[in-house]
Amino acid sequence: MSLSNNNLEVKSDSGTRYDPVFQSIFEDIPGGITIKSAEFPTDLIVLGAGTMIGASDTAGLYNLCKTAKSTSTQSASTSVLVVANAKYKSLFKADEYIAIYGQATISTITSVTHTAAVTDTIVVGTALGALATASIIIRCAAAATVVAADTTAGQYTAVGFTRDVIKVREDDGTTLYNVNVGAVVRGTVNEDMLPYVVDANQKKNLTARMLFA
Repeated sequence: MSLSNNNLEVKSDSGTRYDPVFQSIFEDIPGGITIKSAEFPTDLIVLGAGTMIGASDTAGLYNLCKTAKSTSTQSASTSVLVVANAKYKSLFKADEYIAIYGQATISTITSVTHTAAVTDTIVVGTALGALATASIIIRCAAAATVVAADTTAGQYTAVGFTRDVIKVREDDGTTLYNVNVGAVVRGTVNEDMLPYVVDANQKKNLTARMLFA
C-alpha cells in the first residue's frame, strides 16, 4: 500500500481497489480541482471523500456545499446540536449563514464546537426554528430567501463530489494552499457512506449526473 503525494488516497500496488463512497465513477474533472482554502474551518485537517463541491468562481476555485444533520428533536434555539462524522469535522465555521432546510430563518454562526464524540454544537445569533430528528442544516448566502422545502437553495449549487480524502492542513494547523483533489461529476454514490448529508435540492441539482444508492 502507498499514499498519494498530494492527498491521503490509499493506493494498492496489486489487486482491486474498492472505494466505498463511489459504487461507480463514469466521469471526473481532468486534472482535479482546487478548493478555496478559506472554505476550511481552522480545526479541519482532512476533507473526506464524497464531500459536495460547488461550481468554480471566476478564478477557477471551487467551494464546499456545507450541510449537517440534527441529532434529535429540538426546540427553536440559538444552540443547535448536529451529528458529527466519526472521521471528519464539521465544515461550518463562525460568521457563515445557515438555515434549516425548508424554513425561512437564516442566522449567523457564532461558534462551532465538537461537544461529544458524534455531536457538534452550533451557536447562532438568532434562534433557528424547531428541528425534527435528522433535519438538515444548510449554508446560505447572506441575502438568501428561503421559499419552500422543494426550492430551498444552499449558497452554492453542487456539481459533484470530492473523489479522495485530502489533507488541507498540517497537524500543527498550518494551512496547505492550492491543494488539488479529484472531483467526480458523474457516477453512483453510496449515500450512507458520504461524510455529510445531501439535501433534496442538491440531489435535484445532481440528478442528471449522479445516482444515489
